[in-house]
Amino acid sequence: MEMVAVTSAVYSLLLSLVTCVVLVALFSGHFILLFITLITMLGIIHSFVAFSALTHLVGRQEKHPACKS
Repeated sequence: MEMVAVTSAVYSLLLSLVTCVVLVALFSGHFILLFITLITMLGIIHSFVAFSALTHLVGRQEKHPACKS
């Protein structure tokens, strides 16, 4: 169930990335602003994926029988 939520959140972030890049390129035509927008959105996506992966790994370790005292 949580995998579906993470997957849909990643897809919504990717849709936001594409929308922002297209709109910045269309309405401003400024390369530096486009680059800053792209780097910011990719940083947000990478942070979210890293946090999700770490949360998943911590959850697996808590359920592992060797970790119980």
